[in-house]
Order: sequence, then C-alpha cells, then structure tokens
Amino acid sequence: MASYSPKRMPFHDESSVSHNSASAITCAESSLTTDMAIMVQTKKIMDGVNAKIQTVKNIDQPMTTLKSYIVEVISKMDQIDKDNRRKATIGIFGQSGHGKSSLINAILGEEDLLPPGSLGACTAVVTQVEANLDDSNYTAEIELYSKEEWDKMLQVLFRVLSDDSEDRDDEMFESAKEKITAVYGEDADKKKIEELKKDKKFAEISNFLSDSEKIISKRERSDFANEVACFIQYSVASPGGWYWPLVKSVKIKIPNCDELLKHIVLLDLPGIGDCNKTREDLWRSKLRECSSVWIVSDINRAITDKDPWGILKHCIQDLGPGGECKNISFICTKTDDIHPGAYMRCSRLTKDEIGNKDQTAVCILHRNKTTKESVKKKIESLNPGTKKLMEKISTEVFTVSSKAFFKQNSNLEPTETEIPKLQEVLKSINRRINQEMARGYVSDAKGVLSLIQIFSPNTNEEMVETKAKVHDKLANNLKNALTELDRQFEKNL
Repeated sequence: MASYSPKRMPFHDESSVSHNSASAITCAESSLTTDMAIMVQTKKIMDGVNAKIQTVKNIDQPMTTLKSYIVEVISKMDQIDKDNRRKATIGIFGQSGHGKSSLINAILGEEDLLPPGSLGACTAVVTQVEANLDDSNYTAEIELYSKEEWDKMLQVLFRVLSDDSEDRDDEMFESAKEKITAVYGEDADKKKIEELKKDKKFAEISNFLSDSEKIISKRERSDFANEVACFIQYSVASPGGWYWPLVKSVKIKIPNCDELLKHIVLLDLPGIGDCNKTREDLWRSKLRECSSVWIVSDINRAITDKDPWGILKHCIQDLGPGGECKNISFICTKTDDIHPGAYMRCSRLTKDEIGNKDQTAVCILHRNKTTKESVKKKIESLNPGTKKLMEKISTEVFTVSSKAFFKQNSNLEPTETEIPKLQEVLKSINRRINQEMARGYVSDAKGVLSLIQIFSPNTNEEMVETKAKVHDKLANNLKNALTELDRQFEKNL
C-alpha cells in the first residue's frame, strides 16, 4: 500500500458510509451460510462505498491521490472476482481407447459429449473443458492455423512423405500420412502437393482457414457433439473431413456445471504410448500447467502395461518437488468389462464367497479391491529417487466404470462406479477456491474501510466517538465473516 501523510480526508458522508456498511454486514451475518454468499454481500457493501467516494469533491491533491487509490483498489478487487483468479488445471493422461473422454462425460453427467476413442481413433488436439458461466449453451472455441501456417506445414509434411531412404523416421512418416489423409481423404498422401492444390478439397480447406477461430454453440448436447467431433477426433476407417490437424486448440464450455467446474479446467490430452514424439512433447508441455494429474488406464492392463507407469514417472520427474502439481490420481477404467466365470477361475473366487449376491457385481468389486492394492504396492515399490520426488505429492487410486454409471439396470450401484468420488474431488477443489477468494475479498474490503476511517475528518468529539464505534462494529463484523469462512472451510474438508 502506498504511503501517505496522515491528513484527514474530508469524507463528510463517511459516517453514513460506515454506518450503512456495518448495518449491511450485521444483517448479512445472520443469514449468510456460505463463503460465496459472504463475498456477494461484501461486494454490495464495496459498491456502496465506491459510490459514496465518487461524490467527494473539493479536496487537496494528496487526498485526491488517496481517493483515486481507493477507487483503484476496489476496481481491482472486482476484477479479481470477475476473472475468478487462475483456475485449477487437471491434466488427464492415458492411452487412446482407455476411456479418458468417457470418464469426463460420466463425471459431468453428459453421456456422449466428447467422442470416445475407438479402433483407429487418434488425435493430436488438447481439449480444454470448463464451465460455461455465460449462458446455457454447449460452446466450443476452436483456434485454427492460418492459411499461411497450414501451407508451410503441408510443405513439410509432403517433404517427409517423399523420404524413401532406409533410415527415414517412420513415426514422422506415419504422422505426416495421418494428417494429410485426415484432412484431404484417402490416397491424398500418394499425390504430389502440386496435384493436391488442384483438388476441389484443397480450395475448400483454404477457404475454411480464412477465419482464425471457429465458434460452435448449440443448445442441444447431441447437436453440439456431432458438430465438434471432426475437430478433435480422427478415424482411419473413414479418412477425409477430419479437421484436427488444422486446429491449434479447442476449448469446450459446458453449461450448468458450476459446482464441478467453476474454478477448474480439465485437459483431455491426446493418447500416450501409441502416439509419436510430437504428441509426447505436446502433453509434456502441458504438464507444468497442471495442479493435479489423472493417469487413466484400462483396469485389465493397469498393472502390466508399461505406459501408465511411464506416464507416472515422467509426471513425477518433470514436475519435481517444487512443481505446482500436488496430487496424482491413478484411475483404472472399464471396471464393468469383466467375464465373471473367467475371473472367478483366475482369482480363485469361490461360489461360497459369492453366496446369493450378484455374481458380476461381486467379481467387479473384488477385482477393484485387489487392483487398488496392487497399484498402491507398485507405487510404494518405485525406486528411492522417484519416491523422494513424490514426498510432497499425494496419490490416490480410483476404480471406475463410466458405462455402468449411465446404465439404468447396472450390476453396480452408482457409488460403486466411483464416479461420484471423482465428482466430489472436483466439488472439494471448487469449495476451497471459493473459500480462498471470499476470504481474500473480505480481507481487502476490511483494509479499504479501515483506510477510509484513518483518513476521515475529526469534526467534533461526538462524531469521532460515533465513527469509532461504527468502525469497530464494522471491523468485528468483517472479522466474523472471516471466521464464518474458516468454519465453512473446515466443515467441507
């Protein structure tokens, strides 16, 4: 805070400002039960204070400077509220086809929102999912490469395809082929670039790239999902008309999910393991943005597959003990994908142990339990160097079924799918951020009102005494607001 000489600022209406503010907080104290409600009420008080300050006239230069400073502080407080501070970012990593997108759909309660991975599905697009706080539409903000950028990339791709030497990079070759056929169709990779430029499809793509951004906004989820799919998914079974190679980034905004995503961004990253070095570099570049990491693996391969464990080690090594990431969750998916008879033989689970219970449900829950134990043991058995890096990172293991969560007559109860557990993780993060924002806002408000009191005029002893009482009352009520925030925070831990 800037330093000013202790002159009294002639806020002749200041007593009414403090009195009204104190009364508002006193009234609010009995009815406010949540942190954001306290913040909203305090913001109303600040709006009233700001309006009163604006009416002050005929003051000297130091007091004019102070007035401007107070107005600026209140304005910055409002801007922080509007921007919702920096959001918590959760990176979701895993191989294609292991259920990352289906997991997001289930957590949001939005079946078929994001296209699930299928045989041959592949994409290099990081998809950012967050809450739509503006309206009730499903919205996608898609940033595209410019025509000039894509032309340069295309030259490079065809140069890679022209390399027929024995020591060519096969990964780069397949990546170039994949991108060209995704956009221009089957056998487009077999043409010369000069031939391709004469094709009608080439002109269509050039025209398509005349806009640097494409916005898709739909009221209905199915309409939205159908239109956005070609920007984030590609299938080798149907080449042509897939635009993901033209995309820099995709931001998807979901309506009516404030409780889950108001202060959170989910990053659905491209598949790992079956992807090339370019994509690996892509997800690594995103890793340091993450405050939490979810590693997703098919439960049938969670222990034996090297890729999820490679991701775990990369996450720990790249983030290090001083990184922003404080939590890594290992999420085993597709728990309902089980053959009860085969599982019982493999696990030596007897019919007596099942009794009259649902055989499939018992097998699923039994495998969930043993898999969790195995994953935890494997984490514990990591080499000492890796374990030391994990000292400040908490780890959790979940066993989930997105399919069973949506299925009406499932063998599992909704809680047994563990989707509600992950929903609660998001809610808890949101509550914490709400609490931090509200506490910061109320503390700033107390500072502003105290500053006004310090620089208020001493008109007479009675007025000074009255304002001192009002100020004390105001300070106490703001203190009570902070105490209420702490109580709410402890309650939600």
